[in-house]
Amino acid sequence: MGAAMLDTYRLPDGKIVTDPGGADGNVLMQLPANEPDRQDIVFDLPSVVDSVPDAQPAC
Repeated sequence: MGAAMLDTYRLPDGKIVTDPGGADGNVLMQLPANEPDRQDIVFDLPSVVDSVPDAQPAC
């Protein structure tokens, strides 16, 4: 996904955005951060999550 596309992409209304199969969460981290109340959730296989150095545990 190109950086220019992410600069202009706007998320739909809502408070939660999920990225199934999102690996290290790179795509969600690149989306515009002008929505401080939004909660981003990345889902992936346990083996993938374990390999991400800064992975946050599920709440």
